[in-house]
Amino acid sequence: MLDKLIEYKNESSIVLVPKQDMKYYDSLNYTLKNAIIVDNVKEDTRIIDSINNSKIKKIYLVGNHDLFRFILPRINKSIEVCWIFNDAFSSLSNAGVRYNLNTIFEYYDRTLVDIIGCFNKDNMKVFENAGYKCEYIDLKLDKNEIKLVNSNSIGIISDDFDPNNNFYNQLAALTFVDYDVCKFMSVMKATNHFYKYFNIKSKVLKNIDEVMNDNFVNLYINFTNTNKELILKSYNYGVPVIVGNCDFYDNNKYLKEHLVVKSDDDVNEIAEKINFVKNNYKKIIEEYSKIN
Repeated sequence: MLDKLIEYKNESSIVLVPKQDMKYYDSLNYTLKNAIIVDNVKEDTRIIDSINNSKIKKIYLVGNHDLFRFILPRINKSIEVCWIFNDAFSSLSNAGVRYNLNTIFEYYDRTLVDIIGCFNKDNMKVFENAGYKCEYIDLKLDKNEIKLVNSNSIGIISDDFDPNNNFYNQLAALTFVDYDVCKFMSVMKATNHFYKYFNIKSKVLKNIDEVMNDNFVNLYINFTNTNKELILKSYNYGVPVIVGNCDFYDNNKYLKEHLVVKSDDDVNEIAEKINFVKNNYKKIIEEYSKIN
C-alpha cells in the first residue's frame, strides 16, 4: 500500500478499497481513479506521513476496514473524506451492515468524515433527508464494443449464500424456460440438492467472469443490494441482465419495463422476462447502447 501512496502522491484524490470489496474495484478505479487495495495492512505511521506529505486533497473510503479508523483521526484536517456506504438499507437486518453504517455515522458526527458516498440514489435521498452531506458515485467502466452472443445458456450472478440475493427463486424459474445450461457460483450444499432435485441443467464455476460470459441473459434479481459493476461487465460481454428493484435502467423506459422484475419472488415473471430477452436480444442490446 505504501508503494501506491508514493505513486499517487501528486494526485488530488485516492480511493481505499478493502480486499473484501474488490467487486467494486474496476469501476471505482475507472470512475474515481487511483484506487488502492487495502488488505492486511498494519497501523503504520508511514501511511499517515505519506498521505499528509502528498498533494492528496480528497480520500474515498469504501466499505469498512480497521485501517480507516486508524488514519481518520491522524490525517490533515484539510483533506476531505468521503466514506462510501456500499450496502442497501434493506440489508440492515444484517449485523455487519448495521455496524458499518453506525461506524460511518460515528466518524461523520466526530467531523472526521465530510461526506457520505452512495452508489444508490435511494440511499442518498435518505441520508440527505436526515441532514447528511452526500455524494452520488455513478460507477462506470470502459465500454467495450459489444459483440452479439449466439448462445442458449443462462448465468446467475447472485450469490447462493446470502438469502437477500434471491438465488433459489431465480434457479426455480428455469423450470419454465428452454435453455442449454445455467452457470453460477455455489458454496451451499442446499444448492446442489436443489438443482438435482428439479433437474436443472447446471454448471458450477469458480469465477464470476466465466459465469457471466457467453450467455443470452444473466440473472441478477437480488432482493436488496445490486453491484452496478457486475451489470456493466455483463454488457461488455454482450449479455443483457435481468435485475430486481434497482435504478440501473431508469433512463430507458423499454429496458426498465422488460428487464426489471416487479415482484422479485415471482418465478413466473422471471421466466417471462427470460423468454422476452431470448426473443428480443438484439433490440435490448441496441437500447442499452443508448444509455451507457
